[in-house]
Amino acid sequence: MLVRVTSLLFVVLMTNTAFSSNAVAEIECERKTNSTSGFKDAKAHDWWFPKVIYFETKHAEPKGSNRLTFSEGYLKTSEGWFNLPPKTIWEMLPNGQLFGKFAGNQRSGYKQITPRKYVCSMNVSEILAKKAADSSNPGQRSSSQSISNAATSGTAPQQTKLEQAKTECSDLGFERGTERHGDCVLKLLDNL
Repeated sequence: MLVRVTSLLFVVLMTNTAFSSNAVAEIECERKTNSTSGFKDAKAHDWWFPKVIYFETKHAEPKGSNRLTFSEGYLKTSEGWFNLPPKTIWEMLPNGQLFGKFAGNQRSGYKQITPRKYVCSMNVSEILAKKAADSSNPGQRSSSQSISNAATSGTAPQQTKLEQAKTECSDLGFERGTERHGDCVLKLLDNL
């Protein structure tokens, strides 16, 4: 009974934050932290910190001289595309690593969690360059992809470093979505 109520609550919350699939998601980030410590179960963890998330360059804001924060992001479920849960801070380091954490102090009685790490398809300098290009050509977003195509963007003429690493690891025989594939991708990203 508790599982059914939890599932129903999840669907209701997700339905209230659905948006049009015509939105643009230029940045794909894959979670590398898999510890569910601090959460009741893996499903709760994955709701707050999905395995793959997407951002638009227009929602990137500089933080300091070489970091970015994102005011809005998206996740994809079998029911469609949705805004990421509120009260989560998304901060990107110059190399494209993204960290997600809860905003403000966590209330007493809740276990403190460590930030969740993601590796993204673009780094800070690429995002800032894209954002600058978009602002100089406001009506033209030729290199942007529709959010419905974001997960299958491997056919672009020039692959991102993350996509190159994923492809190379798959070619080496590592199955996508496995921990070994993720380790391979991280090692290749360090060498690119």
